[in-house]
Amino acid sequence: PNIRLSKSFALLTSTTYGVYLSHIMFLEAFEYGMEKIHYDIYYNLVNKIFIVFFIYIICLIFTLIIRSSRVLSPLLLGEPSNRLTNKLAVV
Repeated sequence: PNIRLSKSFALLTSTTYGVYLSHIMFLEAFEYGMEKIHYDIYYNLVNKIFIVFFIYIICLIFTLIIRSSRVLSPLLLGEPSNRLTNKLAVV
């Protein structure tokens, strides 16, 4: 079967590894920031859904920024840079 994904869905699914790698960093930073301003986080369902959505959006933006860098993409995400991929395709 030939399955076609929309471009936006394909973009979201292609960033899952970067989100997985970075979510702990942003979750810890979020909790640290809340602790520093003396705000207690009550983990009820509504707060959890908000925090998950917030952390996911931040991680998605971070992953897309890192992915656009030729130097950081291979180092942080393990993805070959576009320049390297193009050279390998020519060979």
